[in-house]
Amino acid sequence: MLTQKIKNLSIGARLILSYAVIFALIVIFGAATWYYVKDSLSRRIESELDNMAVTIRDMIMTAADVSIRNHLRAITESNRDIVANLYDRYQSGEMTETAAREAADNFMLSQTIGKTGYLFALNISQAPDNLYSDIHPTVPGKNVAHVDFIQRATAMKNGYIEYDWKNPGEKAPRKKVMYISYFEPWRWVIGATSYVEEFNEIVRIEDFREKIQSIKIGRRGYVYMVNLNGDVLIHPELQDANVIDEKDKYGKKFIREMTDTKNGRIEYTWKNPMEKEASHKIAVYKYIPRFDWIVASSAYHDEILEPMKVVNWIIIALIGVMFVMVLIITPMVNSRIIRPLKKASAAAHSLGNLDLTVDLSTRRRDEVGMLFDAMNEMIRNLREMIGLATDAAGRVNSSAEEILQAVDEQAIVATEQSASISEISSTMEEFSATSAQIAENSNQVVGIADNNLKKLQSGSELVGALTKKMHKISQDNQHNIKEIGNLKKKTDEISKVMGIINSIADQTKLIAFNAAIESASAGEAGKRFGVVAVEIRRLADNVMESTGEIQSRIHEIQAAAGNMVVASETSSKGVQEGMASFARIEDLFRDILESGKTTTNSAKQISLSTQQQKTATTQVVATLKDIAQGSRQTSESVNNISTASKNLKELADELKLLMDKFVA
Repeated sequence: MLTQKIKNLSIGARLILSYAVIFALIVIFGAATWYYVKDSLSRRIESELDNMAVTIRDMIMTAADVSIRNHLRAITESNRDIVANLYDRYQSGEMTETAAREAADNFMLSQTIGKTGYLFALNISQAPDNLYSDIHPTVPGKNVAHVDFIQRATAMKNGYIEYDWKNPGEKAPRKKVMYISYFEPWRWVIGATSYVEEFNEIVRIEDFREKIQSIKIGRRGYVYMVNLNGDVLIHPELQDANVIDEKDKYGKKFIREMTDTKNGRIEYTWKNPMEKEASHKIAVYKYIPRFDWIVASSAYHDEILEPMKVVNWIIIALIGVMFVMVLIITPMVNSRIIRPLKKASAAAHSLGNLDLTVDLSTRRRDEVGMLFDAMNEMIRNLREMIGLATDAAGRVNSSAEEILQAVDEQAIVATEQSASISEISSTMEEFSATSAQIAENSNQVVGIADNNLKKLQSGSELVGALTKKMHKISQDNQHNIKEIGNLKKKTDEISKVMGIINSIADQTKLIAFNAAIESASAGEAGKRFGVVAVEIRRLADNVMESTGEIQSRIHEIQAAAGNMVVASETSSKGVQEGMASFARIEDLFRDILESGKTTTNSAKQISLSTQQQKTATTQVVATLKDIAQGSRQTSESVNNISTASKNLKELADELKLLMDKFVA
């Protein structure tokens, strides 16, 4: 219904309707673009803020883990060195083994780690079923093999372990950390352990302040940190302040909301001390449960949407340009197209009433001018055709009588020709059947020859491809032999370097051992230096162990390289022999292919000749049949022409009356 109403509108109304639709589409497109760009900018900024908050949270957590690990490691290895010193004194006869073990027990139990942490020594000489705590502040001498993390420590002997532990009377387990080091002579796994929360004083907020305050998000955005009590930990403008009840200009306590939800996204207004008025902000915040800290990355809303100003101006400009174009184009279309079309429509109505006096002369050379010229040309042609039709009507009348006489003479001749053509047609049909049988046999011969030729070509191409692949295999084999030789030379050079490194590590171990002895004799002042000396000696042991493993692997690589050279040379000879055999097969296929081509060409020549003969015979037979049919039709047409000639005279009279109705 609506479509039909639109079709019935005038061209001017349709143009205005089209302009309105286009204008509406541009407005809709502009609005959609504006919302899309705004949403994309907001999502991108929020993603960047989230990534920034996650990165800082992970950085703090990683720094805390590294600090705790290093702290426990230093304590554990220092006590292991003390135990080693006591053992050396026992070995030298300075003290009994029992006295040495008691001294180690007293020394380790006299130390605390944090508030509740402690040192222990686990005897693994009867592992895994019996694991006794030789040194422990609460369960000395007890079998603790049933405890999961004890089994892990026994398997590791050296390293860092995290686990959950719940003391009697506690509601939920808490996270604990442990560093262990193995002392071989007494089969002790020496460890230091405590709750993670007791190491908070190791991680200082000052370690991160400068780095976090240097981060800028846009021109004015920044990262800040608060604890769950609302105390400001890091902020570019505020220090040592509590903002738990801070409100924005709409009365929202955004800091309290952050401390309650701990993780999320929030929008609020904020005015720094140096600013005149509050600005709208967006922040993404993450919770660090170990320290009860919240890190928030924030940006100002006006900076996020600053690119939208350009989009707004572009959309406004497009709408303005479209409106101006509508105002300019509409009058031009009305004067240049609609009015001339109305004039052409009136002229067409006059032509429908047989009035040929219409004149549409114009000086325009556009499409409208071309339409007017075409209509004028049509009117002139109609005038000429009407004059010619009137003259032709008289000539048709006189010619009709002459046609009647000629038709009677043609009827006699057509009857005689029809009888002769029928006899010739029967003879040619028998000859055509024989030619068709010969052509069919020739086609079968050509098909067999073509099939054989295709098979020969496929075989020849396959042999050629195999020859190329054998040649490529031979080249790759030779290249592999060279590369294996180079590998053997490089492994010899690496073996020499490993010898040098092993010698250096041996000397380093000796120096570290002497330094450990000196530090032990220095007492409390040399304790820290002793820890460094023990670390260097352990590093030298690891280097010597690693170089030994590397030299063993190098010998295995050298032996494998020699075997690969022998195998590659053997396969290379087989490849060469295969290439020679494929070359002989390729020559044989080439000779057979040439013979097949000659046979196929000969068969095609024979088939072509028989096809031409068959075609010619078929054409002769078809022509004779057409002639016979034509003779019969000619006889029938003669009678029809006689009747038509009479009707032709009557039509000529009617045509003259019709031409007299036109006004010219």
